[in-house]
Amino acid sequence: MATTRSMRQLARKRLDERFAALRALPPPTRAAPRGGWIRTIREALGIPRHELGRRMGVGEKRVVQLERGEAEGKLTIESLARAAEALDCELVVALLPRRPLEQTVTDRRMQLAAAWLKSRALDTMAMENQAVSLDDLPSQLVREIEQQFPDERLWDPT
Repeated sequence: MATTRSMRQLARKRLDERFAALRALPPPTRAAPRGGWIRTIREALGIPRHELGRRMGVGEKRVVQLERGEAEGKLTIESLARAAEALDCELVVALLPRRPLEQTVTDRRMQLAAAWLKSRALDTMAMENQAVSLDDLPSQLVREIEQQFPDERLWDPT
């Protein structure tokens, strides 16, 4: 089943709402502790490495490797999930866009439209001292730009 533009817009809106809640958290809250989550939680609970290893079905040496791997950003999600389970934790993994998804799509569409318009009418108008900014474009032209650059083509190499 093909995803329609309105379905993608709705998906972006819902995701942007969820991301807004995560963005509202102060950056230190979103960042992993210096030694990584496994070590920090294990130590806070007072669980020795050998006990965590027993719960995970691995040796203490492997727990050291897991903690080091997490702190270095080299641990697989599968390993992190196993450690989380052994620590009675829920694993939460997220990609948090730096700005709303809808804004990213709009900006990309306008970037493509600017290049397209520049290669056509705006160049001629500028030469005639009649330059127009994208902010001044009427809503009908914005709709035409959305049709000219649908979501499916926004990320094609230019």
